[in-house]
Amino acid sequence: MSGKVLVLDVSTHMTVRSFKEELRGWQLRNDPLMGQKSKVELVVAGRQLNENDITVEAAGVLRASEVQVIFVVPVVNLVRFQGSGMNALELRVLQIPEGTQDLEEGAFADCSSLVEARIPDSVTSIEASAFQNCRRLVELQLPGSLRRIRPSAFCGCSGLKILCIPDSVTSIGDLAFRGCSALRCVSIPDSVTHLGKGAFHGCEVLTSVRIPEFLTSILDSTFTGCKHLPSLAIPDAVTDIGYAAFSGCSNMAQVSMSRFVTRIDGCAFQNCSRLSQVFLPRSLTTLGNDVFVGCSSLRNVTIPEQVTSIPEYAFKGCSALETLELPSSLTHIGTGAFSGCKSLVSCTIPSSVKQLGRGAFMCCLSLRSVSISTSLTCLAPDTFRRCGGLTEVSIPRAVTSIQSGAFEACSGLRKVQIPEQVICVGDRAFANCTSLELLELKGRTTQVVCSALEGSPARVESVPVQGPE
Repeated sequence: MSGKVLVLDVSTHMTVRSFKEELRGWQLRNDPLMGQKSKVELVVAGRQLNENDITVEAAGVLRASEVQVIFVVPVVNLVRFQGSGMNALELRVLQIPEGTQDLEEGAFADCSSLVEARIPDSVTSIEASAFQNCRRLVELQLPGSLRRIRPSAFCGCSGLKILCIPDSVTSIGDLAFRGCSALRCVSIPDSVTHLGKGAFHGCEVLTSVRIPEFLTSILDSTFTGCKHLPSLAIPDAVTDIGYAAFSGCSNMAQVSMSRFVTRIDGCAFQNCSRLSQVFLPRSLTTLGNDVFVGCSSLRNVTIPEQVTSIPEYAFKGCSALETLELPSSLTHIGTGAFSGCKSLVSCTIPSSVKQLGRGAFMCCLSLRSVSISTSLTCLAPDTFRRCGGLTEVSIPRAVTSIQSGAFEACSGLRKVQIPEQVICVGDRAFANCTSLELLELKGRTTQVVCSALEGSPARVESVPVQGPE
């Protein structure tokens, strides 16, 4: 009740015990949240008064210039702390009472002056948003009794620097520590079997994190934006890596991948610009869209045999990628999958590939040779556009259509043979191929759109196909 003046009629012969009961009765009438088991402590001239049987006059209560009244409430579930003569915004040090088991949802949310929270060993659960946006909270010791950290429990605690999660904890909820932008080190014990979505999203200066040994999934955005995380070991229990799980971890140079991962979802390692090598295990079956987009230091990639599809923009902008090995199981390469891989010199597209998406190898500036799948029937728009290092290309006999811009601005091409099955060479298919001298047509009915060779010096020749003797 610091800062409050309370006026009561007090007899000089009233005992300290009776005086405390009078005070407790007043508080119960004015604050329905006070429990019947609450008690009162008196501090007179800086000394806690425990002599309950003496009179208030003998104890010096009536002569003291200041009497501090402390209301103590034993609780099991701590509900949102509000009112009762205290201003949450001024709370600096919090000592949660012994016996408290659960810190309820939003209990201390937005206590912007809170610097230290002392949580007793009786607490088993910190509920959703309990300390959300306590931006000055720098010191936190979680008790050994704790089992659950609910969603957003410490979200926005931007002053929190070090976090040790006790090995009693089994579950960390979604966004639990999101935006803890000063957090440098966190150890997640092996007892944790659930790590929620976005749990450490935006922990920008995090330099060390240990992932629990028995965790089976790293969910969406768990470590998104952890810009200073230098390396990562993903334990073998992990089989699934979620959407944007490590997106924007721009300082991460090394990843030790689980040997049993089956799925890496979209944007999982997006813009991990220092990642130079990643081992994709044989167990892998599925890659998501944009999974390694912007990994500009990645040099070598081997796609495992069980993967049948490389989705759109999977490796877009991997500008240091030099070698690429594709499996014989592959049937589909998506739109822009390897676009902007400026250092890629050669590529063999296996014969199992039946579909090549738009701009799949666009802007692979160093690409000198490519072996195209014999199962392809169509070269999609912009497939090899601006592959200026490409000097020759063999178009498979099964191809019936070369679509718009397929080889546009391939300035190193000199001669191209168009197979007899090709029906149409589309708009700007070979435009601005400034070194192209000859486009040789083997098909009698092949149509070349007038703009197909725009900006190219090539002449077009039809070569009769010899029939059987």
